[in-house]
Amino acid sequence: MHGNVTTITPAKPPVEDKYRTVTLTNRAPIRIKEDEWPIIGEGGTGSGPDIPDEWSWEIKFVVRHNKYGHRLGIHDRILIHAVYVKNDENDEKYQKVRVGRLLKDNAIFHLWKNMLEVADEMRERILDEKLRRFVTHALDNCFANLKPIENY
Repeated sequence: MHGNVTTITPAKPPVEDKYRTVTLTNRAPIRIKEDEWPIIGEGGTGSGPDIPDEWSWEIKFVVRHNKYGHRLGIHDRILIHAVYVKNDENDEKYQKVRVGRLLKDNAIFHLWKNMLEVADEMRERILDEKLRRFVTHALDNCFANLKPIENY
């Protein structure tokens, strides 16, 4: 009888999908499933770990890519989003800025231009003039981390 005993493996709990709400410039935010929108490039800059939280700042850019099916084939969507946060113990100087764009169909060919325009949108919204220049540093880091485009 012992030769016919089958061990039942307990079922693994289902993995919950992770969603993210992304703010876009001058339009409603969108909600994405992170697994379907992998990051193809990101970069940022900030005050660093030596600065206390009450005096810190950070600028970060993220570029995500999504392929979606359509009756005519596979299409690409690109999502560019960025955030700037300045913490200051003086609440009046705290600021958070979020900008972004959703590009559809042949978006890959306009990616760089749109990244530069998102950076311009970020600069326009940052109140601290001294920190505006760091948008370029964060964007340069993002450009440097983009995955190479194959068969371009």
